[in-house]
Amino acid sequence: MTTSFPILITSAIRPPENFSALAMQDSDIRKAATKASIYFWVAQGAKELVIVDSTATEVLNTEDLDLFKRLGVHLEHIIFAQDNEKVRTLGLGYAEGNLLKYGVENSELITKKAHFLNALERSFAVILPTFLI
Repeated sequence: MTTSFPILITSAIRPPENFSALAMQDSDIRKAATKASIYFWVAQGAKELVIVDSTATEVLNTEDLDLFKRLGVHLEHIIFAQDNEKVRTLGLGYAEGNLLKYGVENSELITKKAHFLNALERSFAVILPTFLI
């Protein structure tokens, strides 16, 4: 599946400790799952990926980046530190919405296109990069 628009992959590799709303708490497993998603989309022919992590964690190493460059994949890797107290107070929906919003507002690839694909764990959605908040 080759797309003409960027694919946004979001993650929170190091979520707040003991955050009961998350079934997957282990940071190593969360990082492996995020990398698996990235590799899946590259294997499907994706050429533009935006990876956003809300826990200030680098997802890809130099070897990964070199491989994707050789394959002609344009990657944007955006990281920021979420407010864990707000996440605990306002919940998982707040965290996910904030992560998506931050990625859209800070991605050059998404800004240049009329739409993007948001890759979720079990599905995906084509989204217009406009927030009505």
